[in-house]
Amino acid sequence: PMSLEVKTGASVPENTYAYGSLLAVRAGATSTIFVQTRDRYGNFIRAHPDDFPNGDQDIGFELCLSIPPLAQQNENVRCLGGLEDRNVGLVFDYSRAPDGTSTNSTTDEPYFGLYRISFFPFNNGNYLPQVTHNGEYIPCYFDSVDDPGPVPADVCLSNHQNAAA
Repeated sequence: PMSLEVKTGASVPENTYAYGSLLAVRAGATSTIFVQTRDRYGNFIRAHPDDFPNGDQDIGFELCLSIPPLAQQNENVRCLGGLEDRNVGLVFDYSRAPDGTSTNSTTDEPYFGLYRISFFPFNNGNYLPQVTHNGEYIPCYFDSVDDPGPVPADVCLSNHQNAAA
């Protein structure tokens, strides 16, 4: 048998997607979002946790109370110009799956390119979590504790790119 390792290219924030607790965010309870970073071909960014314990990408998080309509959004300000609640506890982890493990039992490799954001809002509100990757808002979110996988993510990203064109 031969082992083949894919060498990833540079990360592409437009190919990053998130999944996790998006619609059930409430005060006094921890919610979790997972952010999967990928290169332009859709490969997971292979930053080994032994070399990069916090990952090698700039992942940001904002807990928004409101986001303006698309025509009024400003990507240069937090929450796209809407209202943000900064009274939130945050913990970032790299290479942690929803079950808390750091090694994929199928591949026996780390969860490459996967960031876990655990957050705990202190105030009541209707929240819209937003994630940035290298300063860019990611376009696709899935309200699911399981990774939707590359096909649904690619469909969502393609739809977003077509809508922006």
